[in-house]
Amino acid sequence: MLATFFICSFFFCLFKLAVLCVDLLLSCLIQEDLALSFLLF
Repeated sequence: MLATFFICSFFFCLFKLAVLCVDLLLSCLIQEDLALSFLLF
């Protein structure tokens, strides 16, 4: 049970990092805050 919790937390952190990286890439390409708005919706 505890191992499952740690695995889920690990993948959740990876997911958040991936979203952050994508947002940074979009921001660099678009040079606007539209990237962040796009990810929030």
